[in-house]
Amino acid sequence: MLKMDLIIKAFSICALIYIIGKVLAPILGGTLQNLLFGTKKKKNSDINFDHMIEQKKVMLRGDGSISSDGKAFAPQSARKGRTEEALHKEYNTLSQKKKRNPTEEKRYQDLKTFMAMVDSLQWGAGPELKAIGSKLGQLLGHRIDETVINQSFTQLKQREAFLNAKGELKSFIEIQNALESYTFLKLLLERPEVQSAQAKKWNMDVVNLKRGLSLAFSKKKGGTSVKELIKQSNPPLPQASSQNLMSFLLQGGAKIQSRLEVANLIKEEAEVFHTLSPMAPLKGKNDREGALKSLGLGPQANLEQIKKQYKKLARLKHPDRLKGKGIPAEFESIATENFTQIKEAYDILIKESK
Repeated sequence: MLKMDLIIKAFSICALIYIIGKVLAPILGGTLQNLLFGTKKKKNSDINFDHMIEQKKVMLRGDGSISSDGKAFAPQSARKGRTEEALHKEYNTLSQKKKRNPTEEKRYQDLKTFMAMVDSLQWGAGPELKAIGSKLGQLLGHRIDETVINQSFTQLKQREAFLNAKGELKSFIEIQNALESYTFLKLLLERPEVQSAQAKKWNMDVVNLKRGLSLAFSKKKGGTSVKELIKQSNPPLPQASSQNLMSFLLQGGAKIQSRLEVANLIKEEAEVFHTLSPMAPLKGKNDREGALKSLGLGPQANLEQIKKQYKKLARLKHPDRLKGKGIPAEFESIATENFTQIKEAYDILIKESK
């Protein structure tokens, strides 16, 4: 009986020593290793990726921001562009205000949005740039790649197109409009599918749209004339370089024209060539369908729309105006016949509405 008690006690002591050893051995071993060899860090164990991303953003901005862990980043020594300088000067001024009025708060939020657009350039188009690209794509009926809107934003920033005459950052609406106009013009020069969609919207041939594009650009430089372009079935278009695009967009002053202004300017020139193409003749004095087509209207057009469109076409397609544009003499008769048909089409629609 005594032997059995001794065996049980011995077994219990051994088990206890084994458990204690299992628990304490790693701790004691680690401590001893640290004392003898120092601490060895595992590869990449001390990398804070969030911190690295924040550092990269600040590197682009070049400001003295505070990271998420409370550490201050030193400003970069490299010179910032004028756009970034203007952005951060105004941003720092507003961010230090304890109380901002509604106008200042709106401006502060716009500056943050623009800063996010600048920061996103290294990763690809951010949500702000994507939203502008998506809106423009819907207007054009053509999907716009992220790289296109990214490139447009970068080129405009490099050319300091987002700054006003005083060197201050423009309003966010002006920045959006500039980006839309620039991208629209760039795509119209480079993408045949965009040219086709726009020509269809304007109810004209692609060739006439391209002639109008070429004429609109050549007017700035005194280049190709109407007489020369009308003889070309595939007129050459200017290069979509940032210099050419900005030169075109800044016609008439320092303010960049809106996308709608750019489109109307090109359309007006293209209409010259469209006018010189013979129109499909009317089938009679009651040809409502032909009359609507002659005026470029849909079947649901109301009286007000008919009158407005007629006045517009009468101005654009008047033979005297076209002669002033320098149309060749052999096309003058076509211009006169087309103008006469527009008047006849208008009379048919007005008579029907009474």
